[in-house]
Amino acid sequence: MTPSQGLLGIAIALALQNSAMNLVTVFVPLLLLQNGAGFAEVCLFYIFYNSVGLLLDWPVARWVRSRGARPALIAGFMFSGLHLVLLRVFTLTHAPTAILGAALALAGANTCVWTAQHLHLARALDLNRRGKDLVLMDTMVRVTNLLAPAAGALMAVLGGDGLLLGAAAALTLLAVVPVWRLDRAQLAHTPESGPQAPERPDAVPLRDMAASAGFAVHNSINVTAWPLYLAVVYQGFAEVGGLSSAAAVVSFLVVMLAGGRLDRGRSSRVLLEGTLLCGAFHAARVFADGPVAIAGVTAGSRAAASYQRIAWGGIYYGHAQRLGFRYVVRLELSDDAGGLLVWLVLLAGWLASGSQHIALVLVFLLGALGALCVLAITKDPAGSRRK
Repeated sequence: MTPSQGLLGIAIALALQNSAMNLVTVFVPLLLLQNGAGFAEVCLFYIFYNSVGLLLDWPVARWVRSRGARPALIAGFMFSGLHLVLLRVFTLTHAPTAILGAALALAGANTCVWTAQHLHLARALDLNRRGKDLVLMDTMVRVTNLLAPAAGALMAVLGGDGLLLGAAAALTLLAVVPVWRLDRAQLAHTPESGPQAPERPDAVPLRDMAASAGFAVHNSINVTAWPLYLAVVYQGFAEVGGLSSAAAVVSFLVVMLAGGRLDRGRSSRVLLEGTLLCGAFHAARVFADGPVAIAGVTAGSRAAASYQRIAWGGIYYGHAQRLGFRYVVRLELSDDAGGLLVWLVLLAGWLASGSQHIALVLVFLLGALGALCVLAITKDPAGSRRK
């Protein structure tokens, strides 16, 4: 079994789960705002989510290391379904406990899925063809996600948020099937085959942890803070969903270019180009005014992030194979810390200024800085040898 064959099942499962979540993710700030939550409550939702993620990173990673990726992936998909159910409960009852539970379930879902994915790929990826494999996985996810936000908007407009959340929950649970059908050995992390803790406790470079935090800062803005901005500006499912789907189409076309260049030993170059574009689009958010400018920034930032993420993933998994279990865990902790910082700054900016616009501008500038911090990651040794 080649690594690319071993990745097929997990790629299908992740594509289904991502499709389900992308039906809803861009609408979560809008759902909260439309059901009585204020700007501060939206910030607190994501602060709670990232804080719980920080607490879960280490125990979940130990669980994946000892039991393999399969149970963590299944648990993550179940938590995703619970998150969607609790969102529906909140839209029906406006109960604060429901939205706290939804944030808790989302933290459990993303921690389980991402930790299992990272530890599995750190073992399974062939460094000589990692660009092709990462693009294959990303393409499968993006093909299923191209129209997900638009489909979600259509469901919400025609059938209400109950139809939207119900369809997403059903699709999430369907993702369990391909994981369950995989041979146990394909998703195992044993002491002989899995990523191992490095012998020296200081083997994980601090610069890589800083780069991971920066990556999380600007990615959190793409995935959560920018949808909050769209919800504040447009206040409608159709507009938010249409913009997000258009952006997904553009990013799908761009990501195909990055993988081949990564396998030709140009990972550092691809990372630099993608990072500079990400920083520029974050800064451009400050000046985006009107539907055309907002649509351009939405599509451009998603495309730049996709281009950067392929290079980031290739370098990340190369280091994870070399440095082992602790590298994955410490960068996951840094990732959640970066996401937490975004929402703490957003809430503090709003409390200090009383203006949603000023708070969002501060976060967009933070995103530009975070994107540039990604360049701090240690140089890719495998990419350097192939040049």
